[in-house]
Amino acid sequence: MPAKTALCPSCGAPVEFHAGASLVLICPFCRSTLLRSAEKIENLGKMAELVEDFSPLQLGSEGRYRNQHFTVIGRIQMRYASGVWNEWHVLFDDQKSGWLSDANGDYTVSFAESAAEKIRPFAELRPGDLVNLGGQAFTVSNLEQATCIAGDGELPFQVGAGFPAPVVDARFGSIFATIDYSEDPPLVFIGESVERESLQLTNLRQNIPGAGPLEKGLRAFDCPACGAPIELSSNAIQRVGCPSCGSLLDAEDQRLKLIEKAREGMRIDPRLPLGSKGKLGGVEFEVIGFMRRQTTVEGIVYRWDEYLLFDPRGEFRWLTCSEGHWNFVRVLSNPPMLSGNEMSILNSTVMGVSYEGQRYKHFQHTRASVAYVLGEFNWKVSVGEEADIQDYVAPPKMLSREATENEIVWSLGEYITPEDIVAAFGLKKPLSKPVGVYANQPNPRAETHRQTFSLFWKMGAASLALHLLLMLFSLGGILDDEVFVYNASNKSHAGKPFQLKGRSTTLRVENASTLENGWLDLDMALVNETTGETWQAQREISYYAGVEDGESWSEGSKSDEIVFADLPAGTYHLAIEGEAAPELAGAATARTRVRRGGALWSNFFMLAALLAAFPIWTAVRRQSFETKRWMESDHPPKSD
Repeated sequence: MPAKTALCPSCGAPVEFHAGASLVLICPFCRSTLLRSAEKIENLGKMAELVEDFSPLQLGSEGRYRNQHFTVIGRIQMRYASGVWNEWHVLFDDQKSGWLSDANGDYTVSFAESAAEKIRPFAELRPGDLVNLGGQAFTVSNLEQATCIAGDGELPFQVGAGFPAPVVDARFGSIFATIDYSEDPPLVFIGESVERESLQLTNLRQNIPGAGPLEKGLRAFDCPACGAPIELSSNAIQRVGCPSCGSLLDAEDQRLKLIEKAREGMRIDPRLPLGSKGKLGGVEFEVIGFMRRQTTVEGIVYRWDEYLLFDPRGEFRWLTCSEGHWNFVRVLSNPPMLSGNEMSILNSTVMGVSYEGQRYKHFQHTRASVAYVLGEFNWKVSVGEEADIQDYVAPPKMLSREATENEIVWSLGEYITPEDIVAAFGLKKPLSKPVGVYANQPNPRAETHRQTFSLFWKMGAASLALHLLLMLFSLGGILDDEVFVYNASNKSHAGKPFQLKGRSTTLRVENASTLENGWLDLDMALVNETTGETWQAQREISYYAGVEDGESWSEGSKSDEIVFADLPAGTYHLAIEGEAAPELAGAATARTRVRRGGALWSNFFMLAALLAAFPIWTAVRRQSFETKRWMESDHPPKSD
C-alpha cells in the first residue's frame, strides 16, 4: 500500500502515513499531533518532547522477525517506577503492524489480540496470579502504573503526555503477554521475548550517549549532599549511591535529587571497587553499582554483596558474593515455564523447577532486604527494599525467583571461583577463601567418584573375564560319576575311590536330581582313605512347580553344587546319606559327579569386594559434601 501524503496543518510540512491502520502521526518538524480521518487531518496540539534515552532504535530502523522484514514507524515512550521504556510501532511488508518493546536492553515483539475472555481488573491482580488469555493460563510477572511521556511517528491510537496506562505483564514460558488497562475493555498484546541479534537491526542510532563503549562523563553532576562530582555510565541509571558520602540519590531527571542521606557510621568498601573492569565470558564489564543485602533466619543475620556490571552493549549483569562464594548472574527474559500444578502454588514453595532441559531442586526461601547501596543502579533501589526469594539449584547453576509487591523476576546464576574473579579483574591481592559449602557450589569430589566408579566397573569386568578363563582352563576331568536312588531301604551310598595327586587341590561335587514337587536331603562326607580324615557337607535340593490361575510357576532347583577346597594328595571316596520327601513315595534319583579343580567364586567375590571399597569410599566423601550443602537449606538431611 503506497504512503498517504498530506500537509501538516500546523507548519505546512509534508507528512506521510505509511500504515493504513495508523490513526495518529507526530509531525517530525513541529511535533504537532495529527489525527487522520476520512476527510481531513486535524491538529490536536503539540506532543511533549521525548526523554533522551540510550535505545539504539529510531524511526526508520529496520529489522527482521521470523524472516519477515519490518520498519519502525512510530514510538510511545512510557515512564514506570523503574524508569523509562519504549514501545516501537513496527510495520511489516505485508502491512501487518506490531510492537517492539525495548526496556533496558530487553526486547519483546508482540501483536494486538482480541480477548474473548473477561479479564480480571487491574486492582485484583498480584504477581504470581494466573490470567486466562486465549485459552492459555499466563502467570502475572509485573504490574505497573505507567504513564505516557510522549509519542513519535505513526501510531494506531491517540496518545498524550500524562496519559495513564496501568499495565500488566504476564508470561507462559517464552510467550509474553501485555494487558493495557488504559482502555475498557483492556487491550491485549501477545508475543515473545527475543534476542537483539536475532532481529538483524539496521539503520540504528549512532554515538548514543550511554550505550557505547565504557566511558565516564556521560552525565555529570555534583552530589547534593556532599558536593562530590558524580559521573554516570548510562542514561538508564535511575538511582545512585554517592561513592563519596554514601547518600542515596535519584537520577531520573537531568539532576540528582537527594533521597536519603548516608547513615551515620555506615561505610562499606566493596572488594571490587566501583569502576573496576574485568572480562567475563569474553565480554568486558565495569562495576558500576554495589549493594549489600541481608536476611534474618532464626534470629541470625546473614549478609551478602551484589555488584552491578555494565557492558559496552548497554546490558547489565550481576556478580554476587556470599561467604567468599561468587556467582555470575543474568536476569532472564524467558523465565521457567511452570506446569499447571506448579503455577497453582506459585506463591508458596514449588519443590522443583525445570529450565532449558535441566531440573532445579528447591534450596531455600528467604525474605531479603537492601541494607546498603553504592554507585549506579538501573532501577529505583532504596535501602530497606524487600523481596521474597526462592532459590533452586542444579550445581553449578542456581535459579532465583524474586518477588516484590509489583514484580516477579527470575535470574540464573553460575558459580565462579574467587581465583577466576581475581584473574578477570586483575586484582593484586587474592580474595578471601570460601567458607563452608554454597548452594550451587560444584561438588569437587563428584568427578573423583565418577572416575573411580568407572575404573571399578572396568576392573570388575576384567576380573570376571579372568576368573571365567581360570575356571575354563583349570577345570579337571570327572573323577567319579554315579547315579543313586534314595528310598526307605536304601539311604546310604558310597562312591568309587579316586586318587588326588600332587599339591593340594579343589573338588567340585555336582548333584543333579529328577525331583518333581519334593525335596532331597543329602549328608555328604568326603573321606581320605589314607589318613581317615573326613570333610562334611550337607545340602537340601528342592523343586516345586504348578499352575495357578492359568499361570505356570516354579521355585527351587533340581541341582546343587558344593566345593571342597585345599585337599591334600591321597585316595578318597564320597559317602552320602540321603532322605527323600514322603510325597515322593520314598524314592528320589540323583546323579553325583566329582570333578577336580576349577577357580573358586569366593576368590572372585573377595576381589570384587576389595575393588568396591574404593568407589564406596569416594561415594561417602561425595555424599558428605552434599550433606554439608543441604544442611544449609530448607530441606536438611534427616538424621536417624
